[in-house]
Amino acid sequence: DAPETRTTDLHHLAQRYVQVDEGGALADQLGGLPFADEWTELHREYRRGETLESKLVKDADLIELLLAIRERVAAGNDAGREWTDSILKRLKTDAGRELAAAVWRVEAGDWMRSPGATESGSEC
Repeated sequence: DAPETRTTDLHHLAQRYVQVDEGGALADQLGGLPFADEWTELHREYRRGETLESKLVKDADLIELLLAIRERVAAGNDAGREWTDSILKRLKTDAGRELAAAVWRVEAGDWMRSPGATESGSEC
């Protein structure tokens, strides 16, 4: 996802109308660095989506989107919730599916109320 820091993470609808030069963005980012070739190959691997690592990275990107939707829903805004099913269908790994399920199973503040959340084990 490194090129997205320069090209942005376009919504799939916007991708219909915009051509992004991820390769050019990555080349500019890595220009002159000693690990440029290795990172370029890792980016190609990510785009192919064949390795477990590339599938996990893609799942993490989708889970980030689910978390953003979950935050909005918790704040009382259901906008975006309709995308949840299509996001879940795009997950490639069991770990990604388990984590995505947890996003909807827990409340945002649950981590603060769990035992051991503070040094004394008491609630915040």
